[in-house]
Amino acid sequence: MMIWYALFFWAGNSIPGVRITYESVWLEITTNDNRAVYTGIRGALSLTTAVFPIIAGLLINVSTFEAIFSFTSLLVVSALFFFVRLKCPSPGDVES
Repeated sequence: MMIWYALFFWAGNSIPGVRITYESVWLEITTNDNRAVYTGIRGALSLTTAVFPIIAGLLINVSTFEAIFSFTSLLVVSALFFFVRLKCPSPGDVES
């Protein structure tokens, strides 16, 4: 059981570092017109990042780790649907 505590502790500590990195990357690759949209999306998703571990902990109490991790994996894979539709301009298309 202690391995799960260590895993959640490590994941909880790595999330802020990843978020800081991704925020900078998203703002660098977007155009001036879309920066406000990406910032708004990032703000909305930060609520999910705060609430999801609480919900997952409650669900694990009534279910199993395997069921929760499988469901979470499906959610991550479903994000590919949106990821492949992102339009990133080539360097020649970006206006300075």
